[in-house]
Amino acid sequence: MLTELLILLKDFVLLLWWGVIGSCLLWFISHMLMMSYKTLFCDVHVKLYKVWKKQLKQYTSNVELENKLKENKQKPVR
Repeated sequence: MLTELLILLKDFVLLLWWGVIGSCLLWFISHMLMMSYKTLFCDVHVKLYKVWKKQLKQYTSNVELENKLKENKQKPVR
């Protein structure tokens, strides 16, 4: 009877131990995957933002240049 209880206790402790280790390992793997996803996601957004900002700057400078050309054409020559 006592040996059976000790065996059950030992099995319970081993099961609990491997459950704790397994959950910690699962948390660690999911955390690493999420961090790599976050980093990738943020890097892509930063690159897209830089490209968008560059294109916006180029577009606004083109619009300003076109406006200046239109103004110069509209001025009467004396």
